[in-house]
Amino acid sequence: MQCAKCSYQNPDEAKECQQCGINLAWAAENITEPCSACNTQNPVFAEKCSNCGLNLQWAREERRKKEEEERKQQEKAVAGRDRAVQAEIDAALTKERGRKLAGDALLAAIVGIFICGIFLEPYAIYRARQAKEMLSSGEEGRGKADAAEILGWIILVIWVLLVVIQVIGALSS
Repeated sequence: MQCAKCSYQNPDEAKECQQCGINLAWAAENITEPCSACNTQNPVFAEKCSNCGLNLQWAREERRKKEEEERKQQEKAVAGRDRAVQAEIDAALTKERGRKLAGDALLAAIVGIFICGIFLEPYAIYRARQAKEMLSSGEEGRGKADAAEILGWIILVIWVLLVVIQVIGALSS
């Protein structure tokens, strides 16, 4: 016998549900559900409404489908919120990485003034451009990226001129 409360399938001779412990005879007589058409209370295992004759099994299936659709919509809404939160986290991480790249680029540009500028300045320019792709105008770190790129180009030109002057001086002597 199926329990009217929890739907557990009990042996036919059972007096109480082995799952929830309810008296099976009492549950079969007293647990009812309303008809979706006329709202008449019917036993949960009734096949047709005692008032209007509606097929209750069909109505139960329709109600189950509706509940399943509502559950899916709720899951989609939660998934949408999760995607939005993940997008915000990704954007924050991208901005943080852009600020770090901007700082690295500026450091490389400054160190390149004194040593290995011919190598450090192109690196500083490259990192500054990466940072500028990640940061919008006016965002924290964007100024560092702009400064690193400008400084990188100026110092690179100076380093190239110094190398050219050294080569010309070596060739003329």
